[in-house]
Amino acid sequence: MEEVKDVGDFIASEKGYCQKVLNWIDELMNQEPIKFSEELENKRKLLITDWENKFGVGKESIGKVLKSYL
Repeated sequence: MEEVKDVGDFIASEKGYCQKVLNWIDELMNQEPIKFSEELENKRKLLITDWENKFGVGKESIGKVLKSYL
């Protein structure tokens, strides 16, 4: 039987990625003062940049991922 991947792990191509994100959030919440929304936006931009560097942009990138993993 095939192992089921977490969506975050699938997107990041890294096992345990979702837990890594949760750990980042925990670290951020323990820092003061913090603007959580700014840090979240910075991580979002990083993920988008990583995605685009790996797979490209737009619908073509989604097609590339699906073709590679399905």
